[in-house]
Amino acid sequence: MTTPKTEAIRNLNDQYRRYWKVLPNSHVVMTEGILRFSEEDQKSIAKKVQNFDQFEDESDPYREHDFGSFRHRDRKIFWKIEYYNCSLRGSAEDPSDVFHTARVLTIMLAEEY
Repeated sequence: MTTPKTEAIRNLNDQYRRYWKVLPNSHVVMTEGILRFSEEDQKSIAKKVQNFDQFEDESDPYREHDFGSFRHRDRKIFWKIEYYNCSLRGSAEDPSDVFHTARVLTIMLAEEY
């Protein structure tokens, strides 16, 4: 069972993941492993993150839709949304508060985790 706060966080995460940069104070980061792929592959990986919908209890225990994994060219890719305060110097107190939370979406090779 999810709470209204969890539903709000999940909705914000889904919105952010699908339409990057629509939430204030939010950032997308691709690690060196991802940046080693061609530009075409990077775009394909980004699309896979944006369209991701394979959330499972094991990888999404809090039902916030803040983590996912998939394969691209036989490599395992992870993406993760972290919640920070707006100065990016500490954790967000309430990730459902869009005006006081900075979201950072990191896309990485599984071995970089």
